[in-house]
Amino acid sequence: MVKAVIPLVSFLFAASLVVEADTLILQSGETFDGSVVSETDSEVVFSYQVSSGITDQQTFARSDIKELRKVSKAQLLYEQIKDLKIQEDSLSAAEYQRSVSVLSAFIDEHPESPHAEELKKNLAAFKAEAERVGNGELKWQGRWYSEDEASQRRYQITAYRYFQRMQEQVARHDLLGALNTFHQIESNYPGARVYPDTIVLAQRIIPQLAAQVDRAVANFKIQDQRYKDGIGLVLEPEKSQMIAARAAQLKNAEKAIQAASSLKWKPFYPIVDKSADELKKKCETESARLAKLPVSKMRESLRVAETIQEEITAKKADVAAAKLKEAESLWKENELLTRLSPAIKTLEEEARAEAKAEAEAKKAEARESKAKGKGKKGKKKAPEADSQKEEAEEAAAPEAKA
Repeated sequence: MVKAVIPLVSFLFAASLVVEADTLILQSGETFDGSVVSETDSEVVFSYQVSSGITDQQTFARSDIKELRKVSKAQLLYEQIKDLKIQEDSLSAAEYQRSVSVLSAFIDEHPESPHAEELKKNLAAFKAEAERVGNGELKWQGRWYSEDEASQRRYQITAYRYFQRMQEQVARHDLLGALNTFHQIESNYPGARVYPDTIVLAQRIIPQLAAQVDRAVANFKIQDQRYKDGIGLVLEPEKSQMIAARAAQLKNAEKAIQAASSLKWKPFYPIVDKSADELKKKCETESARLAKLPVSKMRESLRVAETIQEEITAKKADVAAAKLKEAESLWKENELLTRLSPAIKTLEEEARAEAKAEAEAKKAEARESKAKGKGKKGKKKAPEADSQKEEAEEAAAPEAKA
């Protein structure tokens, strides 16, 4: 199960936007969230956000204020960075450095904060992990790997992180971004364990994207008709200004598409006629292509690959080799097999060496047994020769007396 990862950048971005977060409640019950700009015994100057990008500032009489809740800068900052902790996967050196900087800044600026000790522990954890990563180690799903182990698993780990990014993009409704990330996985990590899962996710995304394009085109047609109707009603110089603005909008959209020429899934702008057509066509062709990919065979290959390690551990070279061939026939690009294959070859070589040693031992034993047999036969012939000699001496004795 792939777990979602909280992007570090969200913490850092939040920390850079810290403002006073106060709440002002009027006697009427009306509530404003913002910050106190200034205050006196008789009035409070309060700044608050009216809408996205628009901030207003208003002076309220103390008599009209029922309650004024103030939140300190330190508390607000803590709320934004309290979850900045080490995670299951290690970070890059730059990400560790940014985390250390954010936590160190809080501790230095607010040493008396009741949360300082907690954040010091988080800071120490980041520093410790940064040192291990600097020495070549890598943490993945809570487990640390040595530099050599990390090198072997980097392919799978990198693909996994791309898959996480793809999921995060889907959560943000960045469907084009998610499909471009999928293209990176497919181009660079087509044998990764997560590849079948990314295919399934891409198959879900494409119909959503196609529907998104249809809605955008329908909305643009309505807006375009309003523009055409309105352009005939305005006088110069407003008319020329509207036409120039529309032309600039079209030009900027075309430039953006051109700038993204290296991407498989280019940005979509309804104002560019061919943009929607090209994207819809790509959705159709990619859906058809992905439907033909043997996802079930890939997953079966992964299942078989997992059992091969058990056979290697049990030193069953023949069984492991047979399963390797089965897994390769299902999905030859399966990267796990490239790491299992050398282990099987080593096991086969060891088995052959053991068989050879056993055969040599049997031959030696046979030779030794044969040699012992010849020795016993020679000892049996010696008494027989002595007996014949005694008989000859007894026969010769009477003749000597005569």
